[in-house]
Amino acid sequence: MISKVKRAEPWSGIERQTPMLFIGSCFSENIGFDFQKKKWATQVNPFGITYNPLSAMKQLIWLAEDRTYSESDLIQSGELWCSFDHHGKYASVEPSKVLEQIHADLHAAKTMMQRNPVVFLTFGTGWVWVKKDSGEIVNNCHKLPGHQFARELPSLEALMQTWSSMRVLWPDTRFVVSISPVRYDDAVANARGKALLHLFCHELEKRGDILYFPAYEIMHHELRDYRFYTTDRKHPTDEAVDYIRQIFHEWALSADARQWYRDYAQYLRNKTHRPLHPGTKEAKTFQEKVEKQYRSLQQSYPDMF
Repeated sequence: MISKVKRAEPWSGIERQTPMLFIGSCFSENIGFDFQKKKWATQVNPFGITYNPLSAMKQLIWLAEDRTYSESDLIQSGELWCSFDHHGKYASVEPSKVLEQIHADLHAAKTMMQRNPVVFLTFGTGWVWVKKDSGEIVNNCHKLPGHQFARELPSLEALMQTWSSMRVLWPDTRFVVSISPVRYDDAVANARGKALLHLFCHELEKRGDILYFPAYEIMHHELRDYRFYTTDRKHPTDEAVDYIRQIFHEWALSADARQWYRDYAQYLRNKTHRPLHPGTKEAKTFQEKVEKQYRSLQQSYPDMF
């Protein structure tokens, strides 16, 4: 018997036209990219996957400050140029291409923030990596020698101070925060990193600064069996992600938004179906059905097209 996590009453704050910005771990991409596929105005990880809360909050500060990057902000790891503020996907043998990609995503995120989106933060671990020679917290070490970095667990006070600095810059923004269910490091380090995140979220929730969605708790209390984990025994399977996503929809989406999601998801399933015998009359009839379904969606939800 599954032990259900106690959850708050449905928030229902996401409508079809609600813009959203996701920042955080790979779990944020599991949720955010799915919304993109369903035609929501959604921006996901404009600095790439981000695991620690200090880097995530600083990214929001930099968006408010209209930060830009130059070649002097990049570092070289092997043949690749990259940025300590960004994930490894922002890397190239040519610095100009790195900067082009960085600024394209920065521009998109700044434009999104001007629309006053709901911001979803998914924190992965409380641990941070610090560059020893500068004291700078990095978002990614980019496979540089380990002796250049120190791993630290910041204080709760440091997290709260950074949050307050960020919140002043975005006073009207609505925040939804969750903790990634993915396990990091060894058992002790993972537990301590997650504990700091839980305390941090608790303090923010007490202040009324955030809405908290219990992704971590659902995974570890409702889906405790290892059949819900991939072979590394750390990451949730597609089935587990879908289970948590459906609970998130029930909690976050309005009734109208949920109906749109279901209708468009059904259309996508039909659209991507590949008939075994494409030249048959049955296949042609099915294709006509899909086209009719699309026209019906356009009529029912003209604002989504």
